[in-house]
Amino acid sequence: MAMYLRRKLYPPDWPEIAGAIKEAADWTCQQCDQVCYRPGERVRDWRRVLTVAHLDRDPAHNAPDNLRALCVVCHLNYDRAVNVRAARRTRFLKRAGPMLPLPWAVQE
Repeated sequence: MAMYLRRKLYPPDWPEIAGAIKEAADWTCQQCDQVCYRPGERVRDWRRVLTVAHLDRDPAHNAPDNLRALCVVCHLNYDRAVNVRAARRTRFLKRAGPMLPLPWAVQE
């Protein structure tokens, strides 16, 4: 999988939910109309892998109108601004070092 998925944030039936969204989209990206791989097909180009995006970015909100079948490229583009902000925050916190109590920082 090209995208990081925090499984504990998703319901146990997420594979079925995502599969239904992809099937309803006929395994085609709903943003760029790229035809994507179906289950069992050999993946030769990661850009043709279909994912499911939460439009409100809340993995607990799985109503069909909040979900969109997107190829990996479109999904990454959709989440780009949020991912850039998170990366900047992480870099800032790591640079802050011992000034801030970070769970991953070594405490001496």
